[in-house]
Amino acid sequence: MMTYLFCNLKDLRRRAGLTQSELAKMAGVSQSLIAKIENKQVDPRISTYLKILRPILDKLNLGKLTIDEILRIKVQNSLRPKLVHVKPDSTISRAIYLMEKYGISCLPVLKSRKSIGCVDYRTILKKVRKKELDVNQLVETIMKKSLPVIDSSISFLDAYMTLMNNDAILVGNDETIVGIITPRDLLLALYLKYFQQSK
Repeated sequence: MMTYLFCNLKDLRRRAGLTQSELAKMAGVSQSLIAKIENKQVDPRISTYLKILRPILDKLNLGKLTIDEILRIKVQNSLRPKLVHVKPDSTISRAIYLMEKYGISCLPVLKSRKSIGCVDYRTILKKVRKKELDVNQLVETIMKKSLPVIDSSISFLDAYMTLMNNDAILVGNDETIVGIITPRDLLLALYLKYFQQSK
């Protein structure tokens, strides 16, 4: 499903009435990058694609998707739960297992449903390269600061902008986390909600 979005940037851009140059200027990227993506010469990072997609969403007024809808679509179509997490006393091997099982690169660390940090593949790989990793270590020994937390009532575009600069965002409040949304979840929701329906 992600392939549809990546390979049909030209269709989406044209539907929004934008030239490659106009879209590039609005997204803050080069026109040549837009051309390469449309001609399937490069496979952009999801964060870059989200940046490029933003002006199209604005033009087509497609930013009305709610946070609750994104979580619902995620559960129904990607077979992933609303929230995958580890506890501070979980082992690093447990974190690696969950990342592999659900195809995610970052996990929140929760204590009594409250976010206290996160662990990601980059940190784990860095430790592996330096030969500083024992998979039986506790997650709390390598966790980083918490992911951003948003309320489910926040506007889609605000959540979208937050995701452009983060591996994931948590849904809930300071006391209780109820879900996690990644850029991939967002693209899946956009595809199923809007783009698939208008093919």
